[in-house]
This record gives sequence, C-alpha cells and structure tokens, in this order.
Amino acid sequence: MGGDRDTSSLKGFRRTYVGAVPGKIVRSLKSAEVENPVILIDEVDKLGVKTIHGDPGSALLEILDPEQNKAFTDDYLDVSIDLSKVLFVCTANALETMHPALLDRMEIITIAGYTHDEKKHILNRYLLKDAIEHAGLSNYQDRFEIVDEVKDYMIDKYSREPGMRSLKKNIRKICEKVLLVFILI
Repeated sequence: MGGDRDTSSLKGFRRTYVGAVPGKIVRSLKSAEVENPVILIDEVDKLGVKTIHGDPGSALLEILDPEQNKAFTDDYLDVSIDLSKVLFVCTANALETMHPALLDRMEIITIAGYTHDEKKHILNRYLLKDAIEHAGLSNYQDRFEIVDEVKDYMIDKYSREPGMRSLKKNIRKICEKVLLVFILI
C-alpha cells in the first residue's frame, strides 16, 4: 500500500474508464480461489492521504471493519462481496501515522527487530550468497573470505535498524568491490 493515494487501487475502477480493472482485494480473492484467504496488506502506515481521487484510508477501513466488510462493493464489479471470512494481516513500521479508527479495527502485534546473532545467521545463510551471485563472484568464492570480525562490525555499525535492508545493501557493496579487485588483478 506504500503511497497509494487512490481508492480505486483497493476498490477497483468504474467500468466507464478505459482500462478499468477490479481492485486489489477482488484480484487477491480471484487469485486465491477461496473465500477465506489470508490477505497481507503491506505498509498500511504509508497509505496516502485523502485527495481528489478519494481516501484510501476510508476504503481500507471499510475493508477491515467487520460491520461493513460483509457487504464490500468493488466499483468495477458493482456487486456486494462478503469479506468477513478473509483474514487480513497488515504490516506497518509506524503506528503514529495511522488513523485511530483504522487502528481500532486491528489487533496490534509488535515484533522486535532482529538480534545481532539473528542478523549474522541471515547474513551467513542468505545475504552473503545473494551478494556473491549478484556481484558475479561465484567463480571466485574459493579465493576470498569475509571473516567474522568484519561481519560483526558491519552488523554493529552499519545495520542499526530492526530489519536487514542496510546490511543487504552493504554486503552487496563489499562483494562488488571484491569483484573489482579480481578484475583489476
């Protein structure tokens, strides 16, 4: 949902528009082919504010509210759809930016960020392999090593956020520089 500013992304476009399609909710139901799927709505805290194209927050409120979602209407289909059996899971980085009425419809589960050991495990098991492949170092793997002290330093100094984005970015940079060394030799 990051940055969506138009209710049509959730509720569909009216058929009078060229290229009109159903909204993300109906498309998700069609894709799942069941009436009781789990639908993940990512980054609801970055949902756009009310504009001339509607208020995506109000549309999401209609989707998540058990009193209203039994008769959800996608503007493209223009028929009532029962969303009461759908389990909606929403993610957010900052609850402060979300409307209180929307938060009221949710059960908030706070998840702590990764610990140093968890980050190191993910780095060793997944991120390093990905960075080596991304940089084109697969043929040189037996000719270099990133020692644990360097990994620990990277985690402590360059990965302070709860997630893994900066660690992934930095391990890729290191692998690209290692490749440059091999090219120049």
